[in-house]
Amino acid sequence: MKPSAHCHGIQRVILEQTIYMMECNSRYGNYFKEPQMVDALKMVEKTPSRVDNYMILLGDTGFMECGTPLFALVDRAKQLIGRQ
Repeated sequence: MKPSAHCHGIQRVILEQTIYMMECNSRYGNYFKEPQMVDALKMVEKTPSRVDNYMILLGDTGFMECGTPLFALVDRAKQLIGRQ
């Protein structure tokens, strides 16, 4: 429930993979319409993690900030799923 430096960026990776799958084949959007996916997207929106904004972490310090903010990925996933 609380992302840590041990598993930094996991929310971002999962969102990026989900978006990639739906962009490659729109039928995945139907699979992701399940309530669990929508609930997971809402949870990511409500609990953004600072570590998800960086590609590399050194201790508590982030390096190489990601170009796309996490909220933009959530919005894109919702758009592809068809729920806004």
